Amino acid sequence: SRTGQQQPIASVEEALAHRFTPEEQAIADEFLEGAVIGGPDRVNAGLRRLIEETGAAELMLSGLMPDQEERIRSLDRVARAVGLAPAASATA
Repeated sequence: SRTGQQQPIASVEEALAHRFTPEEQAIADEFLEGAVIGGPDRVNAGLRRLIEETGAAELMLSGLMPDQEERIRSLDRVARAVGLAPAASATA
């Protein structure tokens, strides 16, 4: 969207196949500077570090997935990682 070209969120396959222009790469690099990406322990530590470094009282999360159900599952995993939801069962 920062290039002025509004498009739907790409699938994982489309995103992996895309070759960035130098302008797009610069935008992606800047966007990812504050990103916290990883498994539960890394996300927990990264979000807590972000809160400590910024003094934030609130965090806003963004899951850039085209599928709404996957976005909800992702936010649920974050909530469990930081202790805001009960741990999932072994089948989840």
